[in-house]
Amino acid sequence: MSREYVAAVRMLVRIALGISLASVSVRAEDLPLAADPPTGDAEAAPVPVAAPDEPAIDMLDSADGLLESDGTTPALRRPRVDPELRQFYLRGSRLGSPSGPRALKKPAPKKRESFWKHQLELGATGYRGNTDSELLLFRAKSERTEKPNQFRFGARATVGNKDGKRDRENGEVEVAWRRTFSDRWYATAESRYFTDKMADVDYQVVTVLSPGYDVLRHERAHIALEIGPAYIVEKKGDEEKDFVAARLALMMDTLIDERVLLWERIEYLPALEDSRAYLILVELGVESIINDWFRIRTVLQQRYDNDPADDKDKRDLFVAVSLVAVF
Repeated sequence: MSREYVAAVRMLVRIALGISLASVSVRAEDLPLAADPPTGDAEAAPVPVAAPDEPAIDMLDSADGLLESDGTTPALRRPRVDPELRQFYLRGSRLGSPSGPRALKKPAPKKRESFWKHQLELGATGYRGNTDSELLLFRAKSERTEKPNQFRFGARATVGNKDGKRDRENGEVEVAWRRTFSDRWYATAESRYFTDKMADVDYQVVTVLSPGYDVLRHERAHIALEIGPAYIVEKKGDEEKDFVAARLALMMDTLIDERVLLWERIEYLPALEDSRAYLILVELGVESIINDWFRIRTVLQQRYDNDPADDKDKRDLFVAVSLVAVF
């Protein structure tokens, strides 16, 4: 039998033994390299008789290292393990991982990238005592960002009762598009539908087209300014009218810390033909992140219409605290 064959057998034995030691988690320092030689009084273990289909023991050559120098058969002993091979299989882990225990951790699944972001907001308040009142707020918003374009769709509804009578019932639907031209310049187009039964506003549609400029862009702060024309169609009471207005809008966002966001929106829309007719929209809000899915939002909204319906107030103030789901 050739020396190359015997050497290959030795290597296969070494690899098999190394894998076996790794699977049972045996420490390298606890594994004996070879069995102790028998004493003079100990009897050698009997050599098994080869089966008819197995190669006879006399086919082995003493030069291969598997027979004693005198040609006799030695006692069976545990094969010697290559220290370098054993160290390779047991390095860094009792489980036999060459890279250590961390290699056995299941990798975290990658979150599928989506262009759409959605929000569902629900808020409710109630009072009992001298004044009985209930208020329910629902808002939904979806945004799709695919640079350089951004699309936004939103809807909001608010219903409230006070002393058994309806004192708030309004809603709004908006569609918006924004396109970025450079690091700071962009253009935006929006259309908003608003209705308020308590203010006797059957409908008010505001359509705007404005260029915008990011005055400040920072990791923790953002200020943007938009100036452009607007077209307003509305019905208040029994009067229907439409007119062209200018639009000046200021948006500010400030990240107080990693979990708290403060924002402000101010919008001024004066009619170009009648200086007495103008609309001011103000929104102040703070949002606290609970986890990746939920947030707490507190919003103050003020709507000032200098030309309201007959016998209606110009100012409408609204404060709400709500839970927001983000997905």
